[in-house]
Amino acid sequence: MSGKTMLYENIINDILEDVKSGKLKDGDKIPTDAELCDIYNVSRITVTRALKELEYRGMLIRIKKKGTFIKLTEQPVSKDEEPGSIPAIAVVLPFGEEYGFDILQGVESICARGGYYVTFHNSKFKSENEKAILERVFSDRLLGAIVYPCDGYRNIEIYSKLIIHRFPFVFIDRSVEGLNVPHVVSDNIRAGYDITNHLLELGHTRIAFVCTDLNEAASVSDRYKGYCNALIGSGIAPKPEWLIEDHADIEKINHEDKEVRLQVNLMRLQRILALEDGPTAVVAVNDETAIQLMEAAKRLGVKVPEQLSVTGFDNLQAGAGYEVPLTTIRQKFNDLGASAAEVVLTLLEDGSKSGRDMPNIVLDTELVIRNSAAAPQA
Repeated sequence: MSGKTMLYENIINDILEDVKSGKLKDGDKIPTDAELCDIYNVSRITVTRALKELEYRGMLIRIKKKGTFIKLTEQPVSKDEEPGSIPAIAVVLPFGEEYGFDILQGVESICARGGYYVTFHNSKFKSENEKAILERVFSDRLLGAIVYPCDGYRNIEIYSKLIIHRFPFVFIDRSVEGLNVPHVVSDNIRAGYDITNHLLELGHTRIAFVCTDLNEAASVSDRYKGYCNALIGSGIAPKPEWLIEDHADIEKINHEDKEVRLQVNLMRLQRILALEDGPTAVVAVNDETAIQLMEAAKRLGVKVPEQLSVTGFDNLQAGAGYEVPLTTIRQKFNDLGASAAEVVLTLLEDGSKSGRDMPNIVLDTELVIRNSAAAPQA
């Protein structure tokens, strides 16, 4: 093997040549990843990329705590005769680039260092789309994936398939109960506490929490926990009627037609206004919901924040630029994407590791105070 600086293709071609010449035989142990890094003067990610491709071809086998060995169950073929894996990491989000740009930017910043491409896929909040995307990513032999799950359980079968085949992937924003898959999330409990506590400090004592389904994802239930913790910490018992949970059709909530989305939130706001001694403030589960609630308030002649304070979660540009700028929680989306990419590349780098070996990552959030929340009127 040559000792000068080479890319991953040179490692592959050298191993193929050594097998063809008989220098390497079935069952022979090849140098360790660290040794190959020294031999070729490349990063460990570059070495991993080369070995993973040969592993997918069936020419290598990794044995935990023993090493990597030549496996010639079939006559080896050249790189031109059999396609290897695609040196790309897939990012699967339920929304478009206008919401996911910072996440994608964070992923790309890490992947680019190792020479990986990043592919973007929009599931459009549909589980069947997400399943089809992941099946294609797996069959097309991409190297890994970063997934923002549509919901908590509907695609457990395809997630489990990826785990069984030791396909490196990580969840972002939310986890899926019952699966040992690493996830990178914001500190949703703390964030729910902070946004609710801000309303309490303004003088609100009757605060609603608006979401579609409390059990939709751990991120939603965690925000509600933070909301409850803040109320209880102030000596206020949360009332069940303050939880505006309607199990609305996810397609209506994310419909392209704004009027369809508005109708869902008009019904939510009407429920709030109909409550006896009703809430003076709302903690919405995300910015999109908060913006739609403010649109509904305008339709019904309810002034924000004079008659109803509204807060969100995400710090989207749409909220910052709304006619009543939205008080919200800033998630560090760039860091979310970068951290997720680092986890996936670590799984690629160390073939002996699985998702259960990786720690989950929880990122801090930041309260962003604007004009949509104010002291309640006497």
